[in-house]
Amino acid sequence: MRNIWRVFCTDLRSLSRSFFACAVVVGIVLLPSLYAWLNIYSNWDPYGNTGGISIAVASLDKGYDDDGTYVNKGQDVVDDLRDGPGTAVPSPPPPGRPPSGRRPAGCSAP
Repeated sequence: MRNIWRVFCTDLRSLSRSFFACAVVVGIVLLPSLYAWLNIYSNWDPYGNTGGISIAVASLDKGYDDDGTYVNKGQDVVDDLRDGPGTAVPSPPPPGRPPSGRRPAGCSAP
């Protein structure tokens, strides 16, 4: 055991004499812990900041006639998403008008 301690102390003494060796040792010690900290921090609460994300839903479902009853499941899904809890989905814009109120590039005014 004494020999191990002597080798360890000799290694520390020779390491302390070289700046670059100290920098390498500090890098070897800090980089894995920094990587682990950043990885854990980024995955801690992945859904915590998704409340402000806007989504777009398009339904091209034309529906069908089921024994005399018109059924449009695509529109039902869009209505459920719009009226669901915690959603603030605006109504679609009038036909022929882009959502922002501006005309797309290349379109002339009527």
